[in-house]
Parts: sequence; structure tokens; C-alpha cells
Amino acid sequence: KPIGQQIAPLPAERVTTAACFERVGVDIIGHFNCVDEGITKKRYCLLFTCLLSRGSHLEMVLDKSADEVISGIRRTIARRGKFQFLYYDNAKEFKRSEKEINSLWKDIDLQKVSHRLSAEGVTFDYNVPRASHKAGVFERIVGLARRILEAKMSKDRCTTWELMTLFCSCELFLNMRPLARTSESQTENI
Repeated sequence: KPIGQQIAPLPAERVTTAACFERVGVDIIGHFNCVDEGITKKRYCLLFTCLLSRGSHLEMVLDKSADEVISGIRRTIARRGKFQFLYYDNAKEFKRSEKEINSLWKDIDLQKVSHRLSAEGVTFDYNVPRASHKAGVFERIVGLARRILEAKMSKDRCTTWELMTLFCSCELFLNMRPLARTSESQTENI
């Protein structure tokens, strides 16, 4: 009798019907060096990924303070609608980038962010170590966004406004990609 691999059920946040950007994963990308008025400043990107549609939204934050992250989340809510569920990536299972990701999140007071936004009805969850089945949904999109942004940033120095425009261009590119394999033939089943 052959033994098959038993697959765990997907988390409810990923399979329950909801509107786009009601259930969101968020990660931070950066830092990006910008030159404003002759002064080099570090800027960061909050990358939001819809857990159902894989739609992306990139939001610039000027620093990693809790107030700036809350402002970035609020700007995203103003454009994409209110979240029901916000999933932070802890990313401890990605050994290669553990130091980088931990250094990005260490300065952000996540409890302050959670407390402020939970009063507005947003549920929070954090990725646990070695739970790639949860974070894998948006880590792929984070990797794509990083490659796009790093390729462009390696060539040019830009201002904060130009970086914001680059984030919008990257978001457009990420949201134009097909969600499934495409075919040249219109009669072929996918």
C-alpha cells in the first residue's frame, strides 16, 4: 500500500473569502539611501501583500519608528481599504537573511503598533520560526520587489520623491504579473 504525504490545511486567512487587502502580510525592505539637499538619508519600504489575491502595495517610511510605521499602515488603509488581518513576518526560518531582517524590525516597537491599530479592529499575527507555509505567500513577492529595487538603486542615486516614484513603478510591475501559468492558445485549458 503506497504511503502519500499528508498535507496540512492552509490557514483560514488564506482560504476564506474576503475582499482584496482585507487580509494582508507585511514586510519591511531597506534601507535605501536617498540624497536630499546634499544629505544622504536612509529610507525604508513597507511591502503589503494581499494573502488572497497576491496583490502588492509598497509604502515608503522615512524611518523605523513605531509612529512612522503606523503612519505607513494608515496611508495604505486609506488607499486599499481597512485590514481585518495583518500578518507580520518574523522570518527566522530564512537563515541567510536572519540578521538583516532582525535588524530591520528590531527598532520598531511592534507592540505599540499592534495596540494602536487593534483598537481599530485589526487582528495581528506574527510568523513563528520554521513556519514557511505561512510567510511563503508574501516572501516570494518580497524577493521580487527587492531584486527590482536593488537593480534600479545600484545604478542611480535618487531623492526621496524619486524613490517614492520607483516604489510605485515596482508596485505596478508586481501587480501586472500573471497569477497562474498563461498559454498562447486561447483554447488550451490551464
